[in-house]
Amino acid sequence: MLGLPRERMYIPAIHYLFILPFAGIYTLVWAFLSELGIFKTNRNVNRVLAFIITFLTIPVGIFIKIVWVLFSFIGVWSAAVFAITFIIGIFFKGAGIAAREYYTYKRMGGPLKEIAENFEKYANEKIKAIPEGAELTALRRLRDEIKSKIYLGEITKLDDAKKQFDEAYNRITSRG
Repeated sequence: MLGLPRERMYIPAIHYLFILPFAGIYTLVWAFLSELGIFKTNRNVNRVLAFIITFLTIPVGIFIKIVWVLFSFIGVWSAAVFAITFIIGIFFKGAGIAAREYYTYKRMGGPLKEIAENFEKYANEKIKAIPEGAELTALRRLRDEIKSKIYLGEITKLDDAKKQFDEAYNRITSRG
């Protein structure tokens, strides 16, 4: 049938040894004929010629082997190019993000660090005046929370940090 050997006439073999090579050869021949541009006025001629050429080359087993090698190479090549592009993209994207974060840290780190240190000194002086007890633990926790808000950029002024601490300080110490 179709000039194919008898051992190729079962379902998986027909799929892999006839349909896929036929589609591959047809596509390649049609693309080649279209690029040549011999039949620019009637593009259907390219399709018909590609079909005839493909149909006549299938019984010759060498073309099937060429298609197998070609598609295997294209598959491996595509996977390798994708993997390399993906890995390089990750490194460049990661390097860009790291550089941007480092720049932000350098830009904001100095002033924020200074505000946090001054606030911590201020809070520690107020905490020293409190005797041991539950209030002391609550004030230390509050100091650490406000300090972390400074480092996160939620509080950017020393006066705002002191004001928040003083309000909570007055509330906590007036309870006790």
